[in-house]
Amino acid sequence: MPETPADDKGNAKFENPNEQFESFPEAWEANVKRTYDEFQDLSLSSARRSQVAFDALQNVALQALQNAVTTANVVNNNIVNASNVANLQAIAHRDIAVHHEWFPDPDNKSVTSDD
Repeated sequence: MPETPADDKGNAKFENPNEQFESFPEAWEANVKRTYDEFQDLSLSSARRSQVAFDALQNVALQALQNAVTTANVVNNNIVNASNVANLQAIAHRDIAVHHEWFPDPDNKSVTSDD
């Protein structure tokens, strides 16, 4: 069986049995940091997804509010226009009635006179 070279880290034999554990605290800290970073990344990814969903929902709500305001304005304008038309029609009827009161039409049989 061929001997493994001493510089081969994967198969290196430790002269001191405790030598393999000397770098254990650094490895532990690196693993803790890596684990923390992974959880932090998951948390940040989740926060980003939540923010994207919230922004989309906020845009939908804003659009619905703008549509409601636009609809209310259109309805209000229609009511005002209908009211104006009704007022103009009432004024026209009043003017016709006043005109017939002051200037009776002798050929019109629908208007009765006291004579």
